[in-house]
Amino acid sequence: MNKMNYRIALQSKKMLTNALIRLMATDDYSKITITQICKEADLSRRTFYRLYKTKEDILNEYMDLLTTSFMEKIKESKPKHYPEVATVYFSFCREHMDFLKLLKKICCWILFTT
Repeated sequence: MNKMNYRIALQSKKMLTNALIRLMATDDYSKITITQICKEADLSRRTFYRLYKTKEDILNEYMDLLTTSFMEKIKESKPKHYPEVATVYFSFCREHMDFLKLLKKICCWILFTT
């Protein structure tokens, strides 16, 4: 993939991720469709399926990004004791609280529907 296509793919992924998160704030996750995500992102379904197979793939990738970001913050802060790790952890959680609340809703839905 050339640099231009790579940048376009990254931008499309970001748009789809943001669209899904916006929809999760107002709609029941189980009822959100690929069509809704694409419409919210102003992208085609073809673009979606070129990048992902399911809406869960978007969440998995975003959570991987968050995990990587958290690990980088731990490395940067070089904590020597557990209270320092806890400070970084809770600061990171506070920074991403809105998304974590949405994720909690999904996890509860999964637990009670399976």
